[in-house]
Amino acid sequence: MSTLLKIYIRSGCHLCDDMLVGLKGYQQECDFTLEIIDIMGKPLLETEFGQRIPILMRDNEVLCEFFLDPTVLKGF
Repeated sequence: MSTLLKIYIRSGCHLCDDMLVGLKGYQQECDFTLEIIDIMGKPLLETEFGQRIPILMRDNEVLCEFFLDPTVLKGF
């Protein structure tokens, strides 16, 4: 069964774009589904995540902030 990962991004963020590209490169190798959540225009998410984006999460666990660490994808 595929693991659901969520990535919180902001449109126009180059770090977000970089992490998305990196994750898509690992999707075939690792078994995960990616849900992309843009925080722009969502006050609660903007308050919660602010400048900490991109953030990659599984359930309520933060896996990566700012940059993709491919080691967190091992075992999916």
